[in-house]
Amino acid sequence: MPLEVGPDGAVPAAKRFRSTMIGASVLAMRTLGHFDAYLKHLPAEHRETILGSVAGTWLEYRVGVAHYCAADALGLTNEEQLEIGRDVGRRVHSTIFGTIAKLAKTAGVTPWTGLAQQKRLWSATIDGGAVAVYKLGPKEARFEAHGVPELVAIPYFRNAFRGIYVRGSELFCKKMYVSEIASCTQRGIVGYRLAWV
Repeated sequence: MPLEVGPDGAVPAAKRFRSTMIGASVLAMRTLGHFDAYLKHLPAEHRETILGSVAGTWLEYRVGVAHYCAADALGLTNEEQLEIGRDVGRRVHSTIFGTIAKLAKTAGVTPWTGLAQQKRLWSATIDGGAVAVYKLGPKEARFEAHGVPELVAIPYFRNAFRGIYVRGSELFCKKMYVSEIASCTQRGIVGYRLAWV
């Protein structure tokens, strides 16, 4: 699944962020006991928008960036960030990932089934940017998300997003290994190497 670019040869910059993902992230922080600390780091100008948003609506991209910056300021370990991402993944399976979850119950599906849906899933979450999936082997792939440099710069986002991937992959295989690709991060791209058994 190659990267799609605009007529000018560039990936369109992200413009909006789906409230469903941010809301699920806030709920995960509540569940895991980080909500009060998160609020201390969330700029007052974005509190009402984030805490009062209705699931499934679009929020300005800068609101999503503010959310992930506040979460990053908590100073959680990579494992804690990954766990929040896994919790978000669990919460959104019935909404954004509902179709894939249904497919997973059908005999013969593999992680390639989910990976084939990445463009649709991305556009359901972020308006703008683009994703690509490259096959590296029978059970190995590389995922890239372009056009979101502000998010790439936030370690919390990269770790939590990795957690969402890990959780989603549990629908299709026994075990998924997802590791961040540092060379992608250095180029302003969210990049993961995926391998499964």
